[in-house]
Amino acid sequence: MPRSKSYDRDTVLRNAMQLFWAKGYERTSITALEDAMGINRFSIYDTFRDKKGLFLASLRAYGDEITARQTESLLDPGGAAGIRMFFGTLLPAPSRKTNRGCLVMNSLVELSGRDRDIDAAIAANLRFVENRMHKTVHRALTSGELVSDRSARELARQLLSVTQSVLAFSKTGYGYPIAKAAIAGVLTSLLPPETGSGANRDRPKSPPETKMGPTR
Repeated sequence: MPRSKSYDRDTVLRNAMQLFWAKGYERTSITALEDAMGINRFSIYDTFRDKKGLFLASLRAYGDEITARQTESLLDPGGAAGIRMFFGTLLPAPSRKTNRGCLVMNSLVELSGRDRDIDAAIAANLRFVENRMHKTVHRALTSGELVSDRSARELARQLLSVTQSVLAFSKTGYGYPIAKAAIAGVLTSLLPPETGSGANRDRPKSPPETKMGPTR
């Protein structure tokens, strides 16, 4: 009768995902994974086969947990409001000391073209985001919230490209304002101006008009 494992697979996998996210694939050693996961390398190999297998499982877990949650607004409320909400929460606070960016984007930069299985896992995550963007853009076009002579798929891919650029640039102090400008630019170019009481909240107020007295 096989021995039952004394650890929870989801818990140790989440710990591995966090380490890969912080350090990248190449800089993460098996010893570091043992420490982070709280299990020995034999258990890692038994459950995930090897470091690559563990990394692929981490990418899937990232997609299921982080990517799905970060893109939820594209489905609810969806449409123009969902696009604004998504980009409004994409950047971390500038006061945050460390910005790990996105595990998928980091892996794309580090490992693209080196392994077919990893390339496929990265593409699957990006396709997931693109499809959610396509769904909300199609809804916005159909409802008239968004007017464009380009297809929903083309616009979704533009949003995906801006998203990945923002995630890369925002990792540095120099790039953070560039990332903010990219978000402002795509929202201004694609979406109609916001209406309602909150639309002008951050707009500077004009000085009161000075009435001129009669001239002599």
